[in-house]
Amino acid sequence: MDKTVKTFLKRIVILSLIISTIGFLLFFFVIPQYYLKIFPFTLLFFFAITVGSFLFLQRANKKKFSNYSAKLTMLTMLKMLSFLTFIIVYSTIYTENAATFVSAFFGMYVIYSIALNHALVDLNDSNKEE
Repeated sequence: MDKTVKTFLKRIVILSLIISTIGFLLFFFVIPQYYLKIFPFTLLFFFAITVGSFLFLQRANKKKFSNYSAKLTMLTMLKMLSFLTFIIVYSTIYTENAATFVSAFFGMYVIYSIALNHALVDLNDSNKEE
Protein backbone atom coordinates (compact mmCIF):
# COMPACT_ATOMS: atom_id res chain seq x y z
CA MET A 1 0.00 0.00 0.00
CA ASP A 2 1.23 3.46 -0.93
CA LYS A 3 2.61 5.67 1.86
CA THR A 4 0.17 8.50 1.07
CA VAL A 5 -2.76 6.07 1.30
CA LYS A 6 -1.55 4.74 4.66
CA THR A 7 -1.11 8.27 5.99
CA PHE A 8 -4.55 9.30 4.74
CA LEU A 9 -6.25 6.23 6.21
CA LYS A 10 -4.56 6.78 9.57
CA ARG A 11 -5.63 10.43 9.62
CA ILE A 12 -9.22 9.71 8.58
CA VAL A 13 -9.60 6.94 11.17
CA ILE A 14 -8.29 9.27 13.90
CA LEU A 15 -10.62 12.03 12.67
CA SER A 16 -13.58 9.63 12.70
CA LEU A 17 -12.74 8.49 16.23
CA ILE A 18 -12.56 12.12 17.38
CA ILE A 19 -15.91 12.95 15.75
CA SER A 20 -17.57 9.86 17.22
CA THR A 21 -16.21 10.66 20.69
CA ILE A 22 -17.39 14.27 20.49
CA GLY A 23 -20.76 13.13 19.13
CA PHE A 24 -21.13 10.56 21.90
CA LEU A 25 -20.28 13.14 24.58
CA LEU A 26 -22.64 15.72 23.10
CA PHE A 27 -25.57 13.39 22.47
CA PHE A 28 -25.37 11.53 25.78
CA PHE A 29 -24.31 14.22 28.25
CA VAL A 30 -24.97 17.70 26.85
CA ILE A 31 -27.98 17.38 24.53
CA PRO A 32 -29.45 13.89 24.98
CA GLN A 33 -32.87 15.05 23.80
CA TYR A 34 -31.40 15.57 20.30
CA TYR A 35 -29.73 12.17 19.98
CA LEU A 36 -29.85 10.80 16.44
CA LYS A 37 -29.96 7.03 16.12
CA ILE A 38 -28.57 7.43 12.63
CA PHE A 39 -25.45 9.30 13.81
CA PRO A 40 -23.10 6.27 13.72
CA PHE A 41 -24.35 5.33 10.25
CA THR A 42 -23.89 8.90 9.03
CA LEU A 43 -20.34 8.79 10.33
CA LEU A 44 -19.71 5.52 8.46
CA PHE A 45 -21.32 7.02 5.35
CA PHE A 46 -18.93 9.98 5.40
CA PHE A 47 -15.96 7.76 6.19
CA ALA A 48 -16.72 5.46 3.25
CA ILE A 49 -17.41 8.31 0.82
CA THR A 50 -14.22 10.14 1.83
CA VAL A 51 -11.97 7.08 1.60
CA GLY A 52 -13.53 6.05 -1.71
CA SER A 53 -13.13 9.57 -3.09
CA PHE A 54 -9.49 9.72 -2.08
CA LEU A 55 -8.65 6.34 -3.61
CA PHE A 56 -10.51 7.21 -6.81
CA LEU A 57 -8.80 10.59 -7.14
CA GLN A 58 -5.41 9.17 -6.24
CA ARG A 59 -5.65 6.80 -9.22
CA ALA A 60 -6.89 9.62 -11.46
CA ASN A 61 -4.02 11.86 -10.29
CA LYS A 62 -1.49 9.48 -11.83
CA LYS A 63 -2.88 10.25 -15.28
CA LYS A 64 -2.89 13.54 -17.16
CA PHE A 65 -4.39 16.63 -15.51
CA SER A 66 -7.40 16.99 -17.84
CA ASN A 67 -8.48 13.45 -16.89
CA TYR A 68 -8.04 14.27 -13.19
CA SER A 69 -10.06 17.48 -13.32
CA ALA A 70 -12.89 15.79 -15.23
CA LYS A 71 -13.02 12.96 -12.69
CA LEU A 72 -12.88 15.42 -9.78
CA THR A 73 -15.85 17.33 -11.23
CA MET A 74 -17.81 14.12 -11.82
CA LEU A 75 -17.04 12.83 -8.33
CA THR A 76 -18.06 16.12 -6.72
CA MET A 77 -21.38 16.03 -8.54
CA LEU A 78 -22.04 12.41 -7.54
CA LYS A 79 -21.16 13.16 -3.92
CA MET A 80 -23.48 16.15 -3.80
CA LEU A 81 -26.34 14.14 -5.29
CA SER A 82 -25.80 11.30 -2.82
CA PHE A 83 -25.61 13.75 0.10
CA LEU A 84 -28.79 15.53 -0.99
CA THR A 85 -30.58 12.21 -1.45
CA PHE A 86 -29.51 11.07 2.01
CA ILE A 87 -30.67 14.34 3.60
CA ILE A 88 -34.01 14.44 1.76
CA VAL A 89 -34.88 10.80 2.47
CA TYR A 90 -34.01 11.01 6.16
CA SER A 91 -35.68 14.40 6.66
CA THR A 92 -38.83 13.22 4.92
CA ILE A 93 -39.11 10.08 7.04
CA TYR A 94 -38.07 11.63 10.38
CA THR A 95 -39.43 15.17 10.27
CA GLU A 96 -39.33 15.62 14.06
CA ASN A 97 -35.52 15.74 14.21
CA ALA A 98 -34.71 16.89 10.68
CA ALA A 99 -33.08 20.14 11.82
CA THR A 100 -30.73 18.33 14.20
CA PHE A 101 -29.87 15.81 11.49
CA VAL A 102 -29.16 18.46 8.86
CA SER A 103 -26.97 20.38 11.33
CA ALA A 104 -24.95 17.28 12.25
CA PHE A 105 -24.74 16.23 8.60
CA PHE A 106 -23.50 19.66 7.53
CA GLY A 107 -20.89 19.68 10.30
CA MET A 108 -19.57 16.29 9.22
CA TYR A 109 -19.65 17.38 5.57
CA VAL A 110 -17.44 20.38 6.32
CA ILE A 111 -15.01 18.39 8.46
CA TYR A 112 -14.63 15.50 6.03
CA SER A 113 -14.40 17.86 3.03
CA ILE A 114 -11.54 19.74 4.69
CA ALA A 115 -9.79 16.45 5.48
CA LEU A 116 -10.19 15.20 1.90
CA ASN A 117 -9.00 18.47 0.36
CA HIS A 118 -6.00 18.56 2.71
CA ALA A 119 -5.11 14.98 1.71
CA LEU A 120 -5.46 15.80 -2.00
CA VAL A 121 -3.16 18.81 -1.64
CA ASP A 122 -0.62 16.57 0.14
CA LEU A 123 -0.99 14.01 -2.65
CA ASN A 124 -0.45 16.67 -5.30
CA ASP A 125 2.60 18.01 -3.46
CA SER A 126 4.11 14.53 -3.12
CA ASN A 127 3.61 13.92 -6.85
CA LYS A 128 5.45 17.16 -7.68
CA GLU A 129 8.43 16.05 -5.60
CA GLU A 130 8.75 12.78 -7.56
